[in-house]
Amino acid sequence: MPLRLFACMTVLAALPTAGASAASAPSVTTSVLYVGHGVGVIAAESPSGCNAVFLTTDFTRWRNISPPNKVVAGSCLYVWTSASFVSSEVGWILGRNEGSPATNLEHTTNGGRTWVEEPGDSTGSNAGEEVISFLSSSVGWRQQFSWSANSYRLQRTIDGGATWATRAYYPRTGCPVLTDVFSSASVGFAGSPLAGSTMGFGNVNLPYAWRTVNGGSTWSKMTLPHPSSMPRGATGLYGLPVFAGRDGSLPVDYPVSGHQDLFFYGTVDFGLHWSLIMGAASPLVVKGPVRVDGKAVREGCYTDETVSKGSLASVSLASPSTWWALRPGPVGDSERFLIQKGSVSRLAARFLPDTTGRAVLQADSPTRAVVTLWKGDGTYKVYVTVDGGAGWYPLAPPSVDAGDFSEGFIGGGITNQ
Repeated sequence: MPLRLFACMTVLAALPTAGASAASAPSVTTSVLYVGHGVGVIAAESPSGCNAVFLTTDFTRWRNISPPNKVVAGSCLYVWTSASFVSSEVGWILGRNEGSPATNLEHTTNGGRTWVEEPGDSTGSNAGEEVISFLSSSVGWRQQFSWSANSYRLQRTIDGGATWATRAYYPRTGCPVLTDVFSSASVGFAGSPLAGSTMGFGNVNLPYAWRTVNGGSTWSKMTLPHPSSMPRGATGLYGLPVFAGRDGSLPVDYPVSGHQDLFFYGTVDFGLHWSLIMGAASPLVVKGPVRVDGKAVREGCYTDETVSKGSLASVSLASPSTWWALRPGPVGDSERFLIQKGSVSRLAARFLPDTTGRAVLQADSPTRAVVTLWKGDGTYKVYVTVDGGAGWYPLAPPSVDAGDFSEGFIGGGITNQ
């Protein structure tokens, strides 16, 4: 397949001090495509509907790495919606065709300076979605969610995206609407991140996780040992695990007595066996009452109800030994927890706005994290910290005019049609 070159543009984002206010949000629509392995990847949408892709390794300077695209009738043919990187150099970006269910997959081995097109797929319907996730430079998965067609498909590649094989169709055992996280070519988990109080269809925290040991073909429920300090019958809400080779960790939130006890479990064999991690953060006590809807729990991943109501903590595992948690609160009243090898630090996140809605926290290291704050009307804002949560600033790459696209300014590979 041909290698396509394009000119890169370096973008500098000014970093406010810790005292900078987060009250004013950027006007450009920015979405987070990926955080991890020392990189962050975002998409910034222009008023024309075209979006550009930016990459950072320090979360203050963002470089335009937009793959080639086409402008059709003033709008881009593809919108970049998902990304996965295994290093600062090697990664993939998925785009979906705005006029059809078709998707486009692009692969880079030099940090987005050049791209190679690989076989795309389909979202299954115009209302569908497809996401990608890579474990290594060779092994990866993509999930197809076709909401209107009520279908699902999970595919795996073992050659870096050059070829794909279907591992599961809808219906499958397990819960096809959840996010899959794989620790190896055969072992994987399905669940939802612990991400604030607004949980609904497609993002459901349940008192178990789904696990596969055959690459996604079949799934079964996995429950972890009940902490001895928890009352019998207390419901633990499972988050998503994170892995570094064989080692992994997984958070479970137990709402009890008007607060939450967060426990973390560890594995050293890709998630085949787990044990409770003991230490100063066992449990991590987070203020804020949460009520669990028993009916929604019984209905499982197909519930139309909110599983938890209240101030559910947002949790992100930067690594198996570095964990972030955010206690939601009104403007200036959120709290950040950082756990490293059992040691806990707490910090008032005074410069975040209201975080009591859905808050998707994505941590990359002990100092760098991104949080996407959703409101009830479906709008959201993205904020970044590079000092461990003392200061937060609105993520604001430069907005891109439609004229920039018609001139081929964003990614020299963009052409008009």
